[in-house]
Amino acid sequence: MPITVAVDANGADLGPAEVAAGAAAAAAQGVRVLLFGPAEAVRPFAGQPLIDVVDAPVSIAKAADPARAVRSAPQASIVQAAIAVAEGRADALVSG
Repeated sequence: MPITVAVDANGADLGPAEVAAGAAAAAAQGVRVLLFGPAEAVRPFAGQPLIDVVDAPVSIAKAADPARAVRSAPQASIVQAAIAVAEGRADALVSG
């Protein structure tokens, strides 16, 4: 069974599509990817083998107080990706 990585596509300097392209490269090497980000940006990667897209358009600003941000934005992509790891749906988390 392949390793599963939760990937937070929000917050990257080059945007979610660039992170999604990297996730696709990992999937091509046999890594299963749960891709969290805005559906419109990562949709081109939906349906590819080993990639499951989860619409999570909310992002937490880098300057935000982390604990407060997580509590106030449970729908944020990084929070949803962390929950996937905590629930055992993913083995690791990578954030762009």
